[in-house]
Amino acid sequence: MRIDKPTGSWLLFLPGTWGIAMASSPSLDLPLIVTFGVGAVLMRGAGCTINDLWDQNFDKRVERTKTRPLARGAISQLHALGFLGAQLTVGLGILSTLNNYRFVTLFFFFFFFFYLFFFFNLFYLFFFFFF
Repeated sequence: MRIDKPTGSWLLFLPGTWGIAMASSPSLDLPLIVTFGVGAVLMRGAGCTINDLWDQNFDKRVERTKTRPLARGAISQLHALGFLGAQLTVGLGILSTLNNYRFVTLFFFFFFFFYLFFFFNLFYLFFFFFF
């Protein structure tokens, strides 16, 4: 999750916190900011995990990234996918607690996810079947 390098988490957290502060009543909604902060750290970790999954062969050749767990072979792709799934599931749980529009957001999230999954699988099958 690269918690030792918090720049990405701050880049997710600060604009959202600014928006929460601007939209809240005269008193600041601290539980909402804490929930948003946990979600920002978790989603940044999910982004790092998926980046490590996609770039593991490239990371083996770069000095700065040789020691990452996937690049050095400390964990398998299956374990990394399981960890990514856990991060995304907890992130979805945090998203569902944020406001009353969560059901609309969750509907569009699942619609978008399954649309992309279906589209890319069809593209992959078509490309490799015919070419």
